[in-house]
Amino acid sequence: RHGVVRLDGVTPPGAAATPAHTGFERPLISVVIPTAHRKQQALGSVRAAKAAGYPRLEILVVDNLPGPDGDAWLRAEVEKLGARYLAEPRKGVSIARNTGAKATSGDFIAFLDENISVEKGWFDAVAEEFATDPEVGCVTAMVLPASLETDAEVLYERLKGYSHTVRRQRLDRRTVREDPLYPLSLARYGPGSCTTWRRTAFDALGGYDPLLGAGTPAMSGEDLDLFVRLARMGGTVVHTPHAVARHTHRADWLELREQMRGYGVGLSAMLLLSVVRRPVTVFSILRRLPRGVARLGARTPELPLSDRAARSRLRQLRRDERYGLLGGPAALVRAASRHRFDAGSGHR
Repeated sequence: RHGVVRLDGVTPPGAAATPAHTGFERPLISVVIPTAHRKQQALGSVRAAKAAGYPRLEILVVDNLPGPDGDAWLRAEVEKLGARYLAEPRKGVSIARNTGAKATSGDFIAFLDENISVEKGWFDAVAEEFATDPEVGCVTAMVLPASLETDAEVLYERLKGYSHTVRRQRLDRRTVREDPLYPLSLARYGPGSCTTWRRTAFDALGGYDPLLGAGTPAMSGEDLDLFVRLARMGGTVVHTPHAVARHTHRADWLELREQMRGYGVGLSAMLLLSVVRRPVTVFSILRRLPRGVARLGARTPELPLSDRAARSRLRQLRRDERYGLLGGPAALVRAASRHRFDAGSGHR
């Protein structure tokens, strides 16, 4: 219906389901899966991780929307799958991820969103990147759509999807020579929905900022914030096409519009927070701002010119994202106020 090919079981040309070399010692990888409103999907993410064929995993599901005593049903289902359950009532995916990281012990931490399902060989490919290059602080993966059945799913994939490159990319201080927008170029890093961090690098950065991300007024921005902080620390991110995962896109049009607005809110909140932390960064941001705004609206999906309805929806999504940019500062103030209240009330 949408002129796309089913992707079930298909690896993109140039990518591979498993790494090229397997002669390395596989480290323990801690898998942290935060969940709130899509707990059934979180169970699917656990099943996929267990089926990926990696021998040394510890999997922790962090319930970010528990009842007063946790969610007995979710705990039981998670434990049936051989994973652990942990309740974190303080709202926000950043807090949930940080809590999960502290509760696990692996030298590497894979953060998987609840709507992510990794494919076989995913952890091997990620582990190999760390094993072959000790300077790598974070590895991101190839993410393909789990479904392209609705207009919303197709528009999201063509506007924000991460299947546009099958080349391995190494992002470090030299990257600025080929991309003047670096380190603020989110598309270069890859998706934050399934990233793996070297624990020493993650701890050195202090984890995700609790003022950003889903579940906060800022709505997003936590992934780019952490990537940028790693880059400014002199760290390295590798994007590998050998680690393939599936992402369940928003199937509903109104949900997609809200998601796009959230991207804008989170981006401007993240930029403002960067300036608050280090005022000198305002000059770097202002220097890159015109190019960044131009790039924000430059990526055009492959839609037929005659498809007026699709083009109208595309323009609406772009307006939603740009409109969201205006709300970032106020959202950051609300997030900071809520965080201070939670800290002052001793909310655990």
